[in-house]
Amino acid sequence: MCGVFGIFNSTATFSADTIRRYTDTLIHRGPDNGNVFIAQHQKMALGHRRLSIIDLSEQANQPFFSQCGRYVMVYNGEIYNFKQLAKTLPKTLQTHSDTEVLLEGFVQYGVDFITKLNGMFAFAIYDIKQDTLLLARDRVGIKPLFYYWDNEILIFASEIKAIQAVKPDLSIQRSVLPYFLHLGYIPEPYTIYQNVFKFKAGYYAIFNQKQLSFYPYWKVEQEISDKCITNEQDAIHRLDTLLHRSVRSQLVSDVPLGVFLSGGVDSSTIAAIAAHNTDKPIKTFSIAFTEADFNESKYAEEVAKHIRSEHYSLTFNKEDIFELFERYHSAYDEPCADSSLLPTMMVSKLAREYVTVALSGDGGDELFLGYGAYQWAGRLQKTWLKAIRPVLYAAAQLGNDRYKRIGRLLRYSSKNRLKSHIFSQEHYFFSELELTKLLVQPIFDFSPINQDKVVHTRKVDPIEHQSLFDFQYYLRDDLLVKIDRASMQFSLETRVPFLDNELIRFAWNVPTSLKIKNKQNKYILRQVLYRYVPRSIFERPKWGFSVPIREWLTADLKHWMDTYLSKQVIQKHNIIHYDAAQYWVKRFLKGEKSVFNKVWVMIVLHQWLER
Repeated sequence: MCGVFGIFNSTATFSADTIRRYTDTLIHRGPDNGNVFIAQHQKMALGHRRLSIIDLSEQANQPFFSQCGRYVMVYNGEIYNFKQLAKTLPKTLQTHSDTEVLLEGFVQYGVDFITKLNGMFAFAIYDIKQDTLLLARDRVGIKPLFYYWDNEILIFASEIKAIQAVKPDLSIQRSVLPYFLHLGYIPEPYTIYQNVFKFKAGYYAIFNQKQLSFYPYWKVEQEISDKCITNEQDAIHRLDTLLHRSVRSQLVSDVPLGVFLSGGVDSSTIAAIAAHNTDKPIKTFSIAFTEADFNESKYAEEVAKHIRSEHYSLTFNKEDIFELFERYHSAYDEPCADSSLLPTMMVSKLAREYVTVALSGDGGDELFLGYGAYQWAGRLQKTWLKAIRPVLYAAAQLGNDRYKRIGRLLRYSSKNRLKSHIFSQEHYFFSELELTKLLVQPIFDFSPINQDKVVHTRKVDPIEHQSLFDFQYYLRDDLLVKIDRASMQFSLETRVPFLDNELIRFAWNVPTSLKIKNKQNKYILRQVLYRYVPRSIFERPKWGFSVPIREWLTADLKHWMDTYLSKQVIQKHNIIHYDAAQYWVKRFLKGEKSVFNKVWVMIVLHQWLER
């Protein structure tokens, strides 16, 4: 795991010291080594910060040159099938690293070699002879890559802060703010800044100093075949086999490795299978909170005891979390309303005391239908429900918080934007109708993220469509961002076995009936888990990974609400109406818990703007 940086400027040249300074903004991503490359004409430069994981020798440091001397590469990530790929290369490799396999594979096979990679990556390969640059990002978007391009200067980096080091005067892109208030994150390819973009997952780009051209090499829709795996026992066996294969490949490391263990289905599955594939007890990590309602550590300890892991757990109080808020702002270069980023930072900090690599359970919910929103995606397509939506909405407003939430789900603007509406209301953010009253300039269109790109003879049901939305946006632009930034703040590499190429292909061809069965979500995944861990541990509602910020906003953190949603701050930035914001604040202070995320996302936005 590393940090990459690169720059081309048609009107300026660079010194090595300058490029090191830009690259060192990413030192937390790679504290073990740093180096730079500058092209002979001095208009193109590459920088790299290394976190040594595989082949710890100096020979594996980057920027890395091909044996022929024509190409130089900077790379962030891990290629899990690099040993198999190495066998296809004719030349004798000089290192034992996946870095060399990646570069020599490109030299041998060209850009098509990307399609052979199973792993997480963001890399740049500079062709010294042709004076061109190749950029690429992994299929799912596990590893980050940002770029700035204004037809004169190209800058790319693992985090926006490195781009800001070059361009400190970046302007806010106000047109993306409705996305943030609607979803709690900013979806690809947009960022909070003008001219700065998220490099698209599953794409590569060629830069020839005049033009940056993008090409897709993988799309998740292509993995959906015309036939499903319908036999339950066959599906369970196949999933078990694929999970073992994926976890085994991701246990390869030349440094200590462990597993995040929350006690939920996804992390417990990964931990149990990891324990089954190692000779020594694996290390597992969880955190607990002094507030009992948010303490799930007892379930993690039960799982750890059963799989006989070397378990580490720490109990935190609110003061510990408050200390992390400042670090959060330096870790996330954009506003992020996902409050679970705080416990993710805490468990990363704990794990880094013992290991350099940790496996995570991210991706299980999206692939195996773990969210309640999926069931609503199915319900809202029922003809009888569509017919009486207005009546049900009116009735729901007379009920408690739960019924009001159901009412908001029923009140969508257009069926063509239903997927983002369902996500937004499942997470209690602002609906389109609410945004028209909240925003000073209510100009937005969420159609681009709701487009249906699945074309197959097999009918893809509404539940699958909703999970595709989460896979393509929520997972990539919120959850994977969270785990990357939180772990890399402490120089910890995090791997996600559920997002193995073959597992993804398998999951998209298992029908909904095997993912949700007997009113139980993630049914097929649970059947695999129960082969290793007792079913009784998981017979409880889905908990989530959160901190009690809602409660703190009425006490210790109330000054945030008073400060960042004050008339002075809101009118200063002129994004939302003060009176509209106060409407939601008053409802929250009266005890309406379901409006918390609306208040929170407004606070986060204005706190970020103020900073």
